[in-house]
Amino acid sequence: GETARMNMITSDTWTITDGGTASPTVNDLADQNQVNSYTLPAITGTQLTGAEAYYTETNGGGTSYDAGDIINFADFPSYPITLYIYDGSGTCASEESFALTLTSAPTVPSSCADLVTPANGAIGVAINLSSIAWDAVADATGYRVTISGSSSTANNITDQNITGTTHPFANSFDNDETVTVTIIPFNAQGDAVGCATPQIFTIESSVPTVPSSCADLVTPANGATGVAVNLASITWDAVADATGYRVTISGSTSTANNITDQNITGTTHPFANSFDNDETVMVTIIPFNAQGDAVGCATPQTFTIESSVPTVPSSCADLVTPANGATNVEVNTNLSWDAVVDADGYRLRVGTSPGGSDILADEDVGILTSYMLMDELPENSTIYVLITPYNAQGDAVNCTEQSFTTTEVIIPEDESLYGFSPDGDGINEYWEIVGIENHPENTVTIFNRWGDAVFQIQNYDNNVNVFRGEANRLTKLGAGSLPSGTYFFDIQINGEHNLTKLRGYLVLKR
Repeated sequence: GETARMNMITSDTWTITDGGTASPTVNDLADQNQVNSYTLPAITGTQLTGAEAYYTETNGGGTSYDAGDIINFADFPSYPITLYIYDGSGTCASEESFALTLTSAPTVPSSCADLVTPANGAIGVAINLSSIAWDAVADATGYRVTISGSSSTANNITDQNITGTTHPFANSFDNDETVTVTIIPFNAQGDAVGCATPQIFTIESSVPTVPSSCADLVTPANGATGVAVNLASITWDAVADATGYRVTISGSTSTANNITDQNITGTTHPFANSFDNDETVMVTIIPFNAQGDAVGCATPQTFTIESSVPTVPSSCADLVTPANGATNVEVNTNLSWDAVVDADGYRLRVGTSPGGSDILADEDVGILTSYMLMDELPENSTIYVLITPYNAQGDAVNCTEQSFTTTEVIIPEDESLYGFSPDGDGINEYWEIVGIENHPENTVTIFNRWGDAVFQIQNYDNNVNVFRGEANRLTKLGAGSLPSGTYFFDIQINGEHNLTKLRGYLVLKR
């Protein structure tokens, strides 16, 4: 049959009238966009006599219409549509029919484009945003884009036609700026509908702040113990947004390494001096930058100093009284020596020959630095003394003997005898103080070698009121008949007197 073909149909319905010729023609198609419907014509004309129906097919399906019916193209789910005219026999009259093929009509883009990067409503977008991107609309041949910043204009564009789905920025935005973007897809039929509402995003730079964290000690760690006294330096971890650290260091016993609020650009601080043993060191590290100090970093971190592995005493002790090499030393002298810092005690050996111990054999005197000998030293003799400091690790090494020489004891006949022997033989049974009976207002006190008063009497008279070697003090502690040994006296006289010696020592022998 004869076919009339229409290339574009944009209306919902279409009216075609029969021209009345032998072969049907399609009339009123000059302005297809204005054709609203197609009214099936009455069957007229020589070649169409007896035609009873019209028939349409779309993708293999069919619908029958009577003469005068209106074909509504919305009834057809898809294109193309072919229209046939049938005669009364129910078959297509090949010479008297025509087919009208309809094709889908192009339209404006069917949807709007959404921002992808950054998304619509995004906040915290970087000020140096390099570009924006949006999703593609299938039936769009391009996009008309408008961009407007709320404070800067360097990146503004208006109705710029873009064929892709991205747009680059050559300039940075302002901090806290709101950017509005309008994207309207278009094609040859026109613009997508309803796409004029702007999409927005907000610029926010990384606003500088004070350092966000505190710095922790690394070497030595906070709370460390047993740190060496010669610690060379301390180190701490770096805080990313800090330009420096304000450091305070305080030792609990020494001040040689102390600093206060010292600005340090690195993460280490050296020490020029050693610390004290068992010292606690407090360190405060406050990161800072141009915006200020980190918050909450004022609590000190600490570590404890402890010397290296303990050793035996590092030095020997020197005689103080009498000094090494002294001469004319009294026979009733006490021994004293200087203290050794790392000693827990001392052992004392005293003899009348090198290496000898006939006077004192390795006596442990504890932590004391003096010793009172029980007996007088032999007169006019060289006395050899060895002092050995010790601690829990052992004895000091290479300690050598020291020596001194005693004097000869000469007692004038008119002087008091400084020794007596209350042994019952009737000789020297008490201590005689020559001439004290002439000064009855007196008080005599006798002390043991530890400085305790063991005897005291008033009106000493060399007759009844005398010292016979019996204690009248400390009797409740066991003092009674005093043992042999050296004792010390103190004589108090009220008024003038002619006694030559009011303080000294005496020797009691039993």
